[in-house]
Amino acid sequence: MKYSDISKYRTELMGIAILWVYLFHSQIIISRSFYYCIPFVLKETGYIGVDIFFFLSGYGLIYLFYNNNTSISSFYYKRFLRIIPTYWIIILINSLLRYCCFGEISTTYNIIQKMLCTGFFTNKNKFDWFVPTIIFLYILYPIFYFFYKKAYNKNNIIYLIIFCSMILCILVILTNNNFFLISASRVPIFFIGSHIGYLSITNNAEMRISQIIKYLFLIATSALLLAVIIIKFNYEKRSLYGLWWYPLIVSTFPICLFFTSALKYFFKNAGIFSNLTKKILLYCGNNSLEIYLIHVFIVFPVGEKLFLFFRLMEWPINSGRVLEHLIYLFISIGLAISLRKCCKSIISVSYSTIALDKNK
Repeated sequence: MKYSDISKYRTELMGIAILWVYLFHSQIIISRSFYYCIPFVLKETGYIGVDIFFFLSGYGLIYLFYNNNTSISSFYYKRFLRIIPTYWIIILINSLLRYCCFGEISTTYNIIQKMLCTGFFTNKNKFDWFVPTIIFLYILYPIFYFFYKKAYNKNNIIYLIIFCSMILCILVILTNNNFFLISASRVPIFFIGSHIGYLSITNNAEMRISQIIKYLFLIATSALLLAVIIIKFNYEKRSLYGLWWYPLIVSTFPICLFFTSALKYFFKNAGIFSNLTKKILLYCGNNSLEIYLIHVFIVFPVGEKLFLFFRLMEWPINSGRVLEHLIYLFISIGLAISLRKCCKSIISVSYSTIALDKNK
C-alpha cells in the first residue's frame, strides 16, 4: 500500500463519498435494532463523505502546483469555472422551485448573496455551506502553497493549521456563531489532504506495517468515539458543538486509505462485478458536485412535496422509504448528467464567442 494509491482511485473515492452523503441526507428509515446496526451506522455517519471530499480536493491540488502545471490565474479560472456556473444554475432553479412548491419568495438580494457565496457567512444558513467553504479554501490555497513549499518541516505547517482551526472553533462556540463549525472543522482536513498528496509525490515507498497499524488504530478509536457521540448526544447537540466532526480531522486520511485498499482488492478479485462497480463509482465521482447540488437543492425538496402528496410511505413496497430514495438517486444522477452537459455547452459557447470577438 502506497500513499499514491489514493491518486489512482481518487475518482472512485469521490463516487463512494457522494453516495455516502446521499444516504446521510436521505429520509430512509432504518431501525436501531442490533440486526440493522451496520446500515444504521452507515447512514448516521454519511457526513464523513463530505470530509472525504475536502481531503481529496486538497490532495489533488498539490499535484497541480508541485509540478508547476498551472499559474495562479489559470488555477482560479478553472476552479471557479468548474463550480460557479453549475452553482448559479442550481440556485436559480431552487429559488423557483421553492416559490412554486412552498410559496417561499427569495429576494433578489438573497439570491445575489448566494451567487457570490457570501450567503452562508452573512445569513448563517448552514444548509448552504459546502460551495462557499470550498471556494474560500480555493482562494486561500495559493497563499498556503507559497509558505508550504518554503517550509523546512512541512509537518509543522499542518500542525499550525490544525491548532488555528481548533482555536477558531472554540471562538465560534464562545461567540454563539455555532453555525460556522460545520465549515471551520473541515479546514484542516483540506490541508492535510494536500500534505498527504505531497508525500505521495516525494515519497512513493510502500507503507510500513507500523504505519498501517497506526492508521487502523486511528480508525478504530475515531469509530468508537463517534459511536459514543451518536448514542449519547442528539443531532442538535452534535451540530451545536461540532462533536461529530472533530474526530474526522485525524481519521479522514486513514478512512481514505481503507477504502483505497478495499477498492484495490475488490477490483482485482470481483470479476465482472468489479467492472460494473468501477463504472458506477467513476460516473458518480466525475459528477459528484452536480449530484450533491441537485439532490440537496432540487430533488429532495420536491421529493418531500411529492411524498406528502402521494403518501408513498403507505405502500408496502416502499418500506422505510428505500424505494422512494432509490428513485430520487437515479433522478439526481440523470439530472446531474444533463446539468454537466448544459454547463459545458455554455462554457464552450462562451469560448467560441470570445474567440470570434478577438478575430474581428
